[in-house]
Amino acid sequence: MSMMEPINGPRAEVSAALPVIAFPAGTALATGAGVAAIAARAKAGDAVATSIIALLGGSAGNERFADLLGPAPAITTAAALYDLARRLDAEGRIDDALLTLAMLSETDRMAGLLGLAVLATRQRRFELARPLVAACLEAGERHPRASSLAGIGELELGDRQAAQAYLATAARLARRNPDYRGELQIAQRALLLMHLG
Repeated sequence: MSMMEPINGPRAEVSAALPVIAFPAGTALATGAGVAAIAARAKAGDAVATSIIALLGGSAGNERFADLLGPAPAITTAAALYDLARRLDAEGRIDDALLTLAMLSETDRMAGLLGLAVLATRQRRFELARPLVAACLEAGERHPRASSLAGIGELELGDRQAAQAYLATAARLARRNPDYRGELQIAQRALLLMHLG
């Protein structure tokens, strides 16, 4: 997959890196059919699975994922798998990070989908990010990063009213938790730029 032009300026801050996510202690990594299960759901019309398969380029499999983990994988938790995805992303191995996050979405849906949405947004693939972000926002506890991504996506797709609503929600959510200070600054800056632009 070729890298698309990255988002420049203040909007880039929303998707500059995979967010840190705190996992409950002892969250075990389930093993399953992985990409094949995602592909089956995509064929059945699941919008989230369709976006994941499109991000993977439609040609990723469990064998490639097994190669990423190595012969004696030390990855036994969702947190360790997410850390692997963050490391791969930092190394510029975006396709491998996408595959790892897709596999994680089978175990920890919110963390996997949020990471995939961040990478899709960074690649300016807003139509693919939209169902991933929507699934994150529907998952119960709203994450300010998901609301920020939704706002940026809607802004880029031309819906300023929806963008403003999502960014305001992101700011409100982030204001309640000091761990999300970065998300608060990003949402406030994007809202300010919307009003100036």
